[in-house]
Amino acid sequence: MNDNKYKDAKCQRIKFLVEQFSGIKNIGGDSRLPVIADMKKIYCKLAKETTNASLETIGFNLNGKYTHASVLNAIKNFDDLYPTKQLNKREIYIEILEAIAEMDLIDSVKKRIAKISEYTLFLDWFRQEINKNDAIESSYFVGKYLNQLENY
Repeated sequence: MNDNKYKDAKCQRIKFLVEQFSGIKNIGGDSRLPVIADMKKIYCKLAKETTNASLETIGFNLNGKYTHASVLNAIKNFDDLYPTKQLNKREIYIEILEAIAEMDLIDSVKKRIAKISEYTLFLDWFRQEINKNDAIESSYFVGKYLNQLENY
């Protein structure tokens, strides 16, 4: 198995969030403790709902050994989660889902800011070219560089 093929930053982020919200150091270990198994279910459900990752990729990012069948089983059994005195697993799921939505929004804003920055640089360049080429008919000049503008 080519490890890089199955690495997914969003899945790894979700695993990190599940570990942080649950207080469990590593949900990807071989432990079969019920609380860890439940956190694996939450991870699988969240990864399936919020990413385009394949089941195999979701399993690989959990611990490298979780197969697509294990991920399917975890998602199927997600509804069997029940609250304990220490952890309300449904609340953890909802809190992580909200955190993922906020992170996705932040990522989207960062991408838009980068795009605006690129667009501003392009416009500055475009203005300089217009000033250099005063003799060129403006409609010709605009047509020539219009497809560059459309890339932004």
